[in-house]
Parts: sequence; C-alpha cells; structure tokens
Amino acid sequence: MPREQILGEAARRRVPQEFIPQDVTVANPPSLFLAVRVLLSRSRNDSSHSVSHDGGTASAARQRRQYFLLSATPLLDQWVRWLLATQRVHMRSGTFVGGAPVGGFQWQGRDPKQDILNPNTMASGLDDYPRASHPSEHDAHVDGLCWLILACQIAQELLAQLDYLHWSTTAGAYLDVGLHSAQGNIQQQVSVICRAKQGHATKLVGMAAEQIYKQGPSCPPDFPVPVRPVTDGRGALETRERWVGEPLKVQQVERLGYVSIFPLLLRLLPPDSPRLPPLLDLLADPTHLWSEYGLRSLSKSDPFYLKANNPGDQPYWRGYIWININFLACAALHHYSKQSGPIQERSADLYANLRGNILTTVLGEFQRTGYFWEQYDDATGHGRRGHPFTGWTATVLNIITEQYE
Repeated sequence: MPREQILGEAARRRVPQEFIPQDVTVANPPSLFLAVRVLLSRSRNDSSHSVSHDGGTASAARQRRQYFLLSATPLLDQWVRWLLATQRVHMRSGTFVGGAPVGGFQWQGRDPKQDILNPNTMASGLDDYPRASHPSEHDAHVDGLCWLILACQIAQELLAQLDYLHWSTTAGAYLDVGLHSAQGNIQQQVSVICRAKQGHATKLVGMAAEQIYKQGPSCPPDFPVPVRPVTDGRGALETRERWVGEPLKVQQVERLGYVSIFPLLLRLLPPDSPRLPPLLDLLADPTHLWSEYGLRSLSKSDPFYLKANNPGDQPYWRGYIWININFLACAALHHYSKQSGPIQERSADLYANLRGNILTTVLGEFQRTGYFWEQYDDATGHGRRGHPFTGWTATVLNIITEQYE
C-alpha cells in the first residue's frame, strides 16, 4: 500500500529510529486519488478536444489515460478496501456523542502513552495538529473520513455520516470526535514518577506544583506509590505544559483549523450545501484562519495556537501557514466560484484575495531569501523550517497559472 517510506541509508540517518518501521494498520492520506480524479475529469472531457496539451492527438492521450485507469482499478479497489478495514472506528455499546452512536474513521498510530502536550497523529501528515486529548478507539477524524469519501467515490452515502458524526452547528464547522477532555486550559505541571503496588512498572503523572508542596504527590489508583518528582538536573522541579480539563467523555473536539474545513478543501459538498456558508465564514475570519499571508493551520483563538507539543519542540501544524493546504483552498474556492449557487460570488472574492495573499507571501519570501520554505509565519509572512523546500510549496506555480485540474 502507498506509504511514506524511509528508503536508503542516507535517509535513515536523518530520521529517528521509531519512525522507520512500518505498521500494516497505519495509513497515510490517499492523495493519489486527487490525481486520479483529474485523470477521470480529463477522460470525460476528451471528446470535446481535438488536440491534447502535449501536441499529440486526443485519441492517443485518451488511450494512455484509459489504459492507466483500467490497469490501476484493481489496485485502487484493494487500497480502498484496506483503508475501510484498517481506519474504521468500530461502534461500541454505550459510545455516544449527543445521543448518537459513534462510528467513523480514524488515523491509526496515536500513542496514548506519549507523555507530551497532545499525542501526535503522524500518519495523517498533520503531525502535531491537536486532536482528542486522550487517544483511544473512540477517535474519529474529519480529514480521515474526507479522504475516504474521496477515495471511495460513494460520497452520497458517506456524506450523510460526515454530517451525522462530525458537523457542529454551534461551531459552524466539522469537528473530530474522540475520548476528550474539553472546557479546560493549559497548565504548568510537575512530572511525578508513580509506581505500581507490585513490580517495577512506573508512570509519569502530571501534578500542580502547589499540590505537591502542600499535600504531597497524589498518584492514580493503578500506580498508587509515589517515587519522586522529576527534576531539571539543577535541583529544581521540572515542569511542562499539560492540558487540564473536565472529566473525559466521548464528544466532539472543538478545534478549529484545517481539519474543520476538509469537506470544503476536497470539494465534497455541493455548491448549494447549507454547510458551505459557515465554513466560508470560518475560513475568512481573521480571529480564526484568515491572515494577510495565507490560511492558518489552527485558529488564532485556540489555546493550542503556536503551543509546542513537548519541551524543545517547535509548533508545526498549530497556526503556521502551509502551502499544500492553501493550494487545496484556492482550488476549492476557484471551483465553487464557477458553480451557480448561493456562495458563487463570495467564493470568487475569497479566491482572489487568498490567491493574492499566497503569491505575495511565497514570491516575496523567495525574493527576500532566495528560497521556497516548508511553512510561513502567519504574523510576518516569513519562511520557516525546511529550505529550500520545493515539494508542495512548488504548487504556488499552479496557483500562479490557476491550473487546478
């Protein structure tokens, strides 16, 4: 199955050992289907063009496309069946959100034992985008379901589930579902080593420093024996940020960001969908996603905005601008601007403004630094992290030429 793989000795030396092994249940976004959709669209349009873009006859181009699609169909079908089997959230008795039983799809591979601010979801490609606070079998991810809708080509059946499980009328957006602690805040806590009654198994537990000084450490029932607080090597207690919220329950995860607008990004919604106006409101809101340099990956109003997931880490998908997602947003707005419906005019205006912002950011930084960058700062427009980065940032050429199909 198509997976991100670390091939070759030079590549392996650059990647931490824990990221190299493959797991047969962990999937990456099936983005190849974006290219397949383009091929299908071109095949449908072949009959109305006499000459292909490369100067050959339309008949030869059509034959190449048809040969590929026919040859690839069994493999694509196998891929979709594997995705449906491995990424599905199986309903369990007593698992409900708002009175509705939970099903859906999730990215596999999140580690509930990962002692960081919010466990990573590496398989999704949006590594540290904040998901449910406690990874579990209850997780259901908006973008995972969207990729499956696209891949399955059974949008009508799955779109019903998309709204049923993930739509939030209050937020006006699509939200993940999972075993989640909401209505909380990020606090500085001390890590305390707690031990089981029998054996040597230990667990790191976060506690407020004030509680330790006044009452002593309080360990959980499964690891009830306090061993010692973790120190920073200089005699002081080591602290780290942790999310502290209400009691856990299976519920929607109200994080507004790229994931919230995925049905729009992948053009899964018809132009007259009542979900599109509030999604455009979210996209265009400067307190959430809109900035003069492009769309932020996470709402500026979110408590996880620009928060590192672990001491020494840098925030990754927590506010900074990514050109691959902005490319999808431009493509979607361009698409809806050509469709008759209630959002046609607004889509056109947003498209023109977003396209202008992205071009100013990427080309301006190229002129200033001589590089394309992995991501861009939403406050300054300056390039960040990897450079030169001519991977998905090179889709700026598609945005310049308005080639989205």
